[in-house]
Amino acid sequence: MDAATLSLPAHASSHRGAELARPTAALIPRIDGLGPDDRVLLCLPPAGVGAAFYRPWTDAPSAGTRVVAVELPGHGRRLGERAYDDFDALADDLAREVTTAAWPRWAAYGHSMGGLLAAAVAERTEASGCRPERIVLGACAPPWEFTSASTLDALDDEGLIDYLARLGGLPEVVQRHPRFLKMFLRTFRADLRLAAGHQPTTPTRLACPVTIVAGEHDLLVPPAVIPGWRAVSADTEIVMVAEGHFFGPDTWARVGDLTWRS
Repeated sequence: MDAATLSLPAHASSHRGAELARPTAALIPRIDGLGPDDRVLLCLPPAGVGAAFYRPWTDAPSAGTRVVAVELPGHGRRLGERAYDDFDALADDLAREVTTAAWPRWAAYGHSMGGLLAAAVAERTEASGCRPERIVLGACAPPWEFTSASTLDALDDEGLIDYLARLGGLPEVVQRHPRFLKMFLRTFRADLRLAAGHQPTTPTRLACPVTIVAGEHDLLVPPAVIPGWRAVSADTEIVMVAEGHFFGPDTWARVGDLTWRS
């Protein structure tokens, strides 16, 4: 993750102490000129950041693929909007928009908290007859077996900053700017509480293929819990990579290739 990933608007300080607006715009950007053979890759971000997390893909999409990186309310360009505080409500709204869009071919990628959302959206869209070709979940633990959201949120700011720095999720430039750091922590903690509210007791069941990409050196998601995802789909594959919680360029490229295999 780099500084640009945080996508903090220049006017961000104007939201301090202001009443945040309720979201009115669609969660998923409209796609114009989508051909029958075009593929849509829906990308859902991890906690604390926005659509800019997926800049490696949005800046250089694969041929025939339209990358749709979701900017959640309360993040990035939508910082002035009220963030969701109910995981199921967010998943319901995302799934409704995907179903309405009726893309002929689509898949989803979610990283960490975004992986939880991707699985929840896929479950809902399959129920409405809008099945993805595949979902790929990166650095994401099966929530019926393991979650660290509440544990992280219980840390004080100093402890959380230290942990995120070791995880590779907090650029030094942000640590050096107290205003941006304060804003990031507020957004990150709100997302932690959102994720902590998603505590299924049994696995999600999906008909579509599921690929799990997990870091062998991930400090947040223990590799030992990753096999729990096999309960989700009869067609589940697990790909272990020599990474931590956040992936480097080579792994990003590999994830893109994994998404569209038949």
